[in-house]
Amino acid sequence: MNLAYDALKIGGTMPTALNAANEIAVQAFLDGKIGLGEIAVINRSVMNDHKSQDVANLETILETDKWARTRAIMKLGKTASAI
Repeated sequence: MNLAYDALKIGGTMPTALNAANEIAVQAFLDGKIGLGEIAVINRSVMNDHKSQDVANLETILETDKWARTRAIMKLGKTASAI
């Protein structure tokens, strides 16, 4: 829940990045690829890597979504302690 509040405080495209990363991380958990605690680790790592932008149009949102999903997938290949 704190991650969501942080994303809202930061604003711009950060909530989109969090949502996209979370969808990837939750699916990885459901598939048995990561533990429950790693969801938040991956989400926070993607948020830390993301530079929030003003939401100018739908294209900005879609680009952020794609970037965050790709970033989360990349982080799934690392151990939680290495993220």
